[in-house]
Amino acid sequence: MSYARCCFPIPNDPILANLSTGRGVVIHREACGNLASFRKQPEKWVSVTWQAATDRYFHVEIKAEVTNRMGVLARVASAIAATQTNIDRVSVVERDSDSSMLTFELLVLDRRHLARVIRAIRSMPEVLKVTRTLT
Repeated sequence: MSYARCCFPIPNDPILANLSTGRGVVIHREACGNLASFRKQPEKWVSVTWQAATDRYFHVEIKAEVTNRMGVLARVASAIAATQTNIDRVSVVERDSDSSMLTFELLVLDRRHLARVIRAIRSMPEVLKVTRTLT
């Protein structure tokens, strides 16, 4: 079993599972845009639910649009770390001279944990917008 990296499902997300050749059971978020082609093959779907309690971490991706200021990446990363969240990957794309898009791949326990991270980032004056990546 694996978790799709296109939609990064985490506990308490509505999910579907697809039987994939070579990958086995792959868990997707119900809202995943990549599921359209899979939906035509109902024989490859498996009914799944989240385990009641889990103590493992799951990958999730968020994007933060920020104003271009010296040290903004470090401040956002610090705010994430203050929520007891590990950053697995980060990328920065300058959108224009005034703003950049920071993309973080994080490790979170569930949707509540992710909500705490997003609230912490949104409270920063340099942050214009924060969203969870949805494919």
